[in-house]
Amino acid sequence: MLFLNAGQIETTVGPGGEPLAAHAASMNIVNYIWPCEVAMAASQMSWDKPIEIIAIGSIADCCPSSFGPVYHAGKIALHYFWTGTGPIVWFGSKKTIKMRLYRPGAIQSDLAWAPANRLKPDGSGMRMRKKRVDGAPDGDAVAERIYQWSLKKNAWVGTYDEPLSFKALKVLFSLAPNLFYRIQLLGWKKESRFHSEK
Repeated sequence: MLFLNAGQIETTVGPGGEPLAAHAASMNIVNYIWPCEVAMAASQMSWDKPIEIIAIGSIADCCPSSFGPVYHAGKIALHYFWTGTGPIVWFGSKKTIKMRLYRPGAIQSDLAWAPANRLKPDGSGMRMRKKRVDGAPDGDAVAERIYQWSLKKNAWVGTYDEPLSFKALKVLFSLAPNLFYRIQLLGWKKESRFHSEK
């Protein structure tokens, strides 16, 4: 069993809060390309026992966000890649190999606040973020959840508990992407500390 636990917090932004190109490339390598390469290399090897690859923190919030575009893009890419490639490897390689994508969610720590550099310090977005972080489990609870989840035999893709609002946004993104985009525009205008009325 392989546990892939690598990530890079998006803290470097350019003018207007735009993600820097070099930073975007490095995050995609860590969050998307590297787990894919590990999984595909594993599928080509000989194993005496079934192998499972668990990528921790790989789903993010499952939908785009104007406040974390690079992070979300890499995680979503990995999710779509493996749900498409997984069945091919599963049936084509004649090997018992699975890749589980797992989103542990926010863990109670100072690091949970790192991506908040795009939010207004006194806005409702920051208050929502604080409520989410304060209500998140600690590291031991997340580790136990991941362990118990890894024992399930027929689970390929999983996620941690997430707010109903997250689930609603995922449904909205799937059914009405243009409306979802408009909501992102409104969210950036209202809550981004980089927004200008000019």
